[in-house]
Amino acid sequence: MMFKVKQWALLSLLVAPVAMAADPADLVAEAENAYQTVASETGYQWLTTTRALKAARQALADGQSDEAIKQAQFALDLVEATKLQAEIEKKAWQARVPK
Repeated sequence: MMFKVKQWALLSLLVAPVAMAADPADLVAEAENAYQTVASETGYQWLTTTRALKAARQALADGQSDEAIKQAQFALDLVEATKLQAEIEKKAWQARVPK
């Protein structure tokens, strides 16, 4: 499990510069699609992610490209964390059930 956390952290560091160069509208759409995919696959949804997506859409509408990129990237990071939590909880719940 610790390997997955390290792998996720490394991937985030590698992807972040690429995402910063992306078109803001495309990045916001990517974040929204990733959120919907993870939510439908895992049933997990974080309120913080929806707030970041809302802020990204608002920044995009206001013409604030840098803020839209920042919020969309934050949402993508949260989506990855949500996916990781779902994977961990898939197994961890069994340890919390009395035997």
